[in-house]
Amino acid sequence: MRYLLTMLFILPLTSHACLELQKDSVKVQWTGYKTAAKVGVSGIFTDVKHDGKTKAETIDDLINGASLTMNLSTPSSGNAARDLNLKDKFFKLVGKQAVAKVKKIDKGLARVDLKMGKKTVDVALVPDLKDDVLTLSGTLDMYDFAIDSAFASIAKTCRALHEGKTWNDVAIKVTANVTPCKAQ
Repeated sequence: MRYLLTMLFILPLTSHACLELQKDSVKVQWTGYKTAAKVGVSGIFTDVKHDGKTKAETIDDLINGASLTMNLSTPSSGNAARDLNLKDKFFKLVGKQAVAKVKKIDKGLARVDLKMGKKTVDVALVPDLKDDVLTLSGTLDMYDFAIDSAFASIAKTCRALHEGKTWNDVAIKVTANVTPCKAQ
């Protein structure tokens, strides 16, 4: 019985001899929050560079050591006025880019060094593979990055729209298509 249960839960993640990450499918989504009701506002960075393995036998091997560089001047939320505020009143004060590097996989979590502004913070992301889509998700706290002036700037700029409340926690979700390697 134990063997059967092991096969049911382990086999789906390791049934391919090789997994291939599609570099052009990598997306970094963020969700910030506004108002006392904590209404989410989501967007992506349109300029993200992936550096790391594109083929490996396991998801852990595929993501361990990988890095992403996000151009912070490319936020896209589907609202041009919001994007301009984010770009000019927040990210411009943070810096030109953010860099995330997976330093290790530990107890089912991807431990990521995320450098934003002048500070690097350890962020835990949960990896998941479902329907050929790899997702790494987690939450970060803006205050951890010592970017208080940028946070105060966006909160002040959007005070009326946010009904006086801009939250410091931000949900992060990285996605990429991962498929079985093509036969060569």
